[in-house]
Amino acid sequence: PNSALTCAQFGASLAVNGNAKKGIEYCRRAFRLSPKDPMQYFFQFCLAFSLQLQGDHVEAKSAAEKSLQLNPNICWAYSIFASSCVRLGELEEARRAIKTVVAMSGAAVHDTAVWVRAV
Repeated sequence: PNSALTCAQFGASLAVNGNAKKGIEYCRRAFRLSPKDPMQYFFQFCLAFSLQLQGDHVEAKSAAEKSLQLNPNICWAYSIFASSCVRLGELEEARRAIKTVVAMSGAAVHDTAVWVRAV
């Protein structure tokens, strides 16, 4: 695909379906296709998601952080950031991110509160 948004979404889809390596390639292609795209935060999220599924938690955390710098209202990016922090043993950072998700998503407070107790 030649659409940056399509590449990012396709990359995440590949990662979910067991081909994270190829998915990461498609996510990175999105950046090359549209380096000044206003959806960069979403491309970063798709990359973070794919990296996490590959098991690269350091890079997943970094991509999630970049997504949040571009758009701090994306609760999914906080979730990837938090779970990467947990896997890296950075529990205080994970707790802060989870509390942000809880504060952002009033309707999902019960489900997200389970995360807070788990961490």
